Amino acid sequence: MKYLILLTLLFSLPAVSAESKIAYVDLQKAIQSTKEGKKARSQLEKEFKTKEKALKKREEGLKKMSDELQKKAALLSEDAKRKKQAEFQREMLDFRKKVAESQQEIAEKERKMTEPILRKMQNIIAKVAQKGGYSMVLEKREQNILWADKQVDITDKVIEAFED
Repeated sequence: MKYLILLTLLFSLPAVSAESKIAYVDLQKAIQSTKEGKKARSQLEKEFKTKEKALKKREEGLKKMSDELQKKAALLSEDAKRKKQAEFQREMLDFRKKVAESQQEIAEKERKMTEPILRKMQNIIAKVAQKGGYSMVLEKREQNILWADKQVDITDKVIEAFED
């Protein structure tokens, strides 16, 4: 549906648009290639590793708990076995909740850290586009741009302008 609308718009533009210049920017690459982007990435990776280490430790504890439960299952009464299984399930649910919370925290932190970079990047893209005489700049994403000539990729120009 998106592509049909885009094609309709492209074919319905006046003849003047034949002179329009279109470019694209790999925004992800641009952000990650800047000093600010690298710094944000480094901070995120450090925090991710800290959270990952704590979660792995907790996961090992759960595995140990599961192994003990399996080993002692035959020796425990049904009531004791049910209690141990319920305790294990509570611990497992809590662990999954912690994993989800950690993922959300990292995603939120990434958004907060990249938001100012992205705003600055958008201004830079506008300046590079105006300087280059482009009437439109698209973001390169696999779902959006299936193919484009490398000559209309202004990512490196944007990175260079960002760093100046």
